[in-house]
Amino acid sequence: IVKPEILAPAGGWPQMRAAVEAGADAVYFGLNLLNARARAANFDVEELPEVMSFLHARGVRGFVTMNVLVFDEELAQAEGLVRSIAKAGVDAVIVQDVGLVNLVRETAPGLAIHGSTQSAPGRSLLTSPVSGFSYQTRPESGLRCSTHPSVATAMMQCENTARSTAGEPWSAAI
Repeated sequence: IVKPEILAPAGGWPQMRAAVEAGADAVYFGLNLLNARARAANFDVEELPEVMSFLHARGVRGFVTMNVLVFDEELAQAEGLVRSIAKAGVDAVIVQDVGLVNLVRETAPGLAIHGSTQSAPGRSLLTSPVSGFSYQTRPESGLRCSTHPSVATAMMQCENTARSTAGEPWSAAI
């Protein structure tokens, strides 16, 4: 039996502590800029090292949401933010903008990138031919996932490949 991963949102410290205490495997949160979680308390960039230390000391991964469209005049700010995110040891960024994907790849090549559900098929990270996304195997999970392009939001379809003979298990990854 494959244990599902629990990914919880955290708008601030109280929510992050609660998510960790409740057994979350990973937590996603926004910073005080360039994220769609504007109504949440969010974290300051300066807090990132403390946040990531807190999470990693408890075996929990931390994902930062940068799930907005980034305009030309915001690119320098986005690059600085990506550098801070990578330096703090964030496990992944969650993005919707294909241009931001390229910026993250160039600025912090080791930083994992996850596609946001904010992406719609017309601009989806998961279906765009210019995105250059790859599909990576995850044999330990026993799941095979694929993007379903016919729905209004980016959606993953997964099936158990432990019983499948159709090749290597794979999952959508950026």
